[in-house]
Amino acid sequence: MTAVLVGLVCLLMAPTRASAQGNTDETLRRAIRLYEDLQVERALALLRDVISPSTPFVVSSAQRVTAYKYLGAAHAELGQSDSATLYFRAAIERDPFVDLDGLEFTAQERRLFTVAKQRTFSVGVRPITRTRFDPRTESMVFEVLSTHGAVLSVDVRNVDGGITPLVQAENDGVRDIQWNGLLVTGHLAPPGRYELIVRGQSELIPSRVDSARLFFTVELDRPELLDTLPALKPSELLPEYYPPSAATVELAKGLGTGLAAIAIPTIVGNSQFAGPARKLAAPVAVFGLAVGIWSFQWRREHSAIAANIAENVERRAARAKRNAEIERDNAQIVANAALIVSPAAGAGP
Repeated sequence: MTAVLVGLVCLLMAPTRASAQGNTDETLRRAIRLYEDLQVERALALLRDVISPSTPFVVSSAQRVTAYKYLGAAHAELGQSDSATLYFRAAIERDPFVDLDGLEFTAQERRLFTVAKQRTFSVGVRPITRTRFDPRTESMVFEVLSTHGAVLSVDVRNVDGGITPLVQAENDGVRDIQWNGLLVTGHLAPPGRYELIVRGQSELIPSRVDSARLFFTVELDRPELLDTLPALKPSELLPEYYPPSAATVELAKGLGTGLAAIAIPTIVGNSQFAGPARKLAAPVAVFGLAVGIWSFQWRREHSAIAANIAENVERRAARAKRNAEIERDNAQIVANAALIVSPAAGAGP
């Protein structure tokens, strides 16, 4: 039920908001037409309505900047230079990129606007659109600005806090800053979130500093990377050592030989073979037991299977070689990737 009520409220408010925004647009259009028709006093009344805190309409930041710009121009037309400069400064503070078109505004209005720019120090960076570029031959262009002469620094900051300086120089007005997609390490910027930081110190007002930030994301436009091969499983390798039971088997063989040497004369009984067999039984039994003990000890000390170990070394080396080839191919794919830079919202990387 609550969800339904919220939906109804939103539906009822939506036309109101659209109407409010529309009324602001209409008021600005009427004010500009009056200004162009030299009906400056009537234009001033409408423009003051737009910036008034008591206006019942929604006023966007761009609309407010436009209103301040035309308020400054209207006061300049009336010869009120201080008021004109004040309103121009209000427009510049909200949008450092605001300007007066030479075809639409008079020389006197543009002169006062220049005075306002000299008295107001701001830096800015223009919003970007989604852009794809090849870092080997192209660059991403950021448009920055200082309202008057300043020492400007522009850096790219990544999510780890690493800083890549792009420019540090004197600047006055609009300037294009190029970035080739490389970080200060010389490596291509990996996918992620970044921040363009613009800082400036005024040369006309040494105590004035300002900064602006632009957040953006970087994507790599490239084919899919190849997966490296996993480590060889035990089932894919040959056994490299005899089991512990192998030594016991050798001992058992020796004991078996010795027992057989003793048991055979007994089994044979009084036959012609029994006499000589009894004479050899003890030496054979001792020999068999000695061989069994020696084999037991030798196997315990030499449990490695040399041929299998050598084969496994070759198999692992072949797998490592292939993975190294895959990593080189992947590095080449990344190196040849294009970058896609898109605007991002938020408070930082």
